Amino acid sequence: MRLRLFIAMAAFLVATADVTVLVNRHLNPVEPAKGGSQVVGDGTVTTTTTTSTAPAQAPPTTASGTLTALHAEGAQLDPYAVRTPLTIEADRGFGNGVDVTGVEVDGTTSAIVWDGGRPFVLSSGGALVLGSVSADVEGDGLRVGLSTSEHHFAPGTYQLDTPVAVGASGVATALDAVTFHAGANARLRASGNASVLLPSAAYHLVVGGTVHLAGTLSVTDATGTRTVTGIDSSDGVTDLTLTPAAGGGWTVTVTLSGRVSTTDQ
Repeated sequence: MRLRLFIAMAAFLVATADVTVLVNRHLNPVEPAKGGSQVVGDGTVTTTTTTSTAPAQAPPTTASGTLTALHAEGAQLDPYAVRTPLTIEADRGFGNGVDVTGVEVDGTTSAIVWDGGRPFVLSSGGALVLGSVSADVEGDGLRVGLSTSEHHFAPGTYQLDTPVAVGASGVATALDAVTFHAGANARLRASGNASVLLPSAAYHLVVGGTVHLAGTLSVTDATGTRTVTGIDSSDGVTDLTLTPAAGGGWTVTVTLSGRVSTTDQ
């Protein structure tokens, strides 16, 4: 009798323990552990390791060769100071021209307005310090468009040998020529197709906008090296060096960090 009672009680305790374990597993199936480990309900520790790899960045595109055409927007020249004498050209009308502000004429702070037509000739003075420009190669030089940003003057006294309107406080007087002094606040703002033709020489440009190159160009990119007749890019930064070629024309070396499209032979 006592033996049967002992066996029954033992069976009851075992069953109660099993139920307790099942309830505990149901209520606490997984407990996070530090260091990427997990403790499951039965006390087993498992460790999970996750590895991520950043995508490889494509190398920049490089090119070199001879040019028949170049057009760049948002270009910064180095060196960027154009010494006098210098000539700005623009068609008359159609919003083309130049405004010079923050200069002194006869001791009075004045503005100078030129509306194109006859060349804007700075015959003497210091230098025009260029901001961002557009750039196009021509047979006898590099033409830079001035209307994309404002430009500064190196401090000094300048002689302008062009008919202009000169005024202070809204009153303008037509003059055939004018001498002005440029200080720290002097600015030149161009509009329309106002541009300067720089002489044939070596130039370094850093371009933050659209670039178009045409010619015979050897291109190296992620696919290999090939010869193309055109290169275009509209984003990224382009580092470009122009050199006059023997016998005329231009050679170029260029590195493009943005998306590039090419025109094959």
